[in-house]
Amino acid sequence: MQDADGSDLMYLVPAPVATGLSPIGRNTHGFSAYDTKGDCVVFLKDTWCVVLPDIIPEGDVYKCLNEKCVHHVATCLASGDVLGGSNTHTTQTGHFKDAPWVHPTGTVLISHVHYHLVLNIIATLITSFVSSRQVIEATQDALIGIKIKQHVLFLMYEDCDILHHDLSVGNIMVHENEGVLIDWDLTKLTHDLGPRQITRTVCIFHLGDSHDS
Repeated sequence: MQDADGSDLMYLVPAPVATGLSPIGRNTHGFSAYDTKGDCVVFLKDTWCVVLPDIIPEGDVYKCLNEKCVHHVATCLASGDVLGGSNTHTTQTGHFKDAPWVHPTGTVLISHVHYHLVLNIIATLITSFVSSRQVIEATQDALIGIKIKQHVLFLMYEDCDILHHDLSVGNIMVHENEGVLIDWDLTKLTHDLGPRQITRTVCIFHLGDSHDS
């Protein structure tokens, strides 16, 4: 990935703190990463994104949310396809689905692209709450959408024209006693009224054991 000025970004990472358990799907990994340029610890998400015309890159979604100052959303520091251009990492299985040696199954194969996303915070899973009050307040922070409080859902709809489209307990995190809504890679535009049947989130990021959502 590159910074806004075109310079390369470098992150030093240990073993992932969130590991995909399935050999197929998006195989999401989460890392506590050291940003050598910013001299700070950030969160790095390594995943394989679904390639469909109506899928918005998660980094672009964060850019919109951050520009509109949507509450309880992390700040995206960098994002992009791995390598990029003609060297972008993409799945190859679909190129061989009609090969004579392949047993036909009728399964629709959706291409994926290798993608990195860097966030400014490292949050914890809401199920690691220390009190019932914390879990209620964190859920309120992430989900309130009524007009008297301009939190995530209302501002998403009115200002950003997007919906999260994958709300679950695995996507509500806690950071400094506040709720944070994550995993915007399945975001849907509000004017897109048609159904979209694709794979859901396999793994969420947190500091601890891995979970399926």
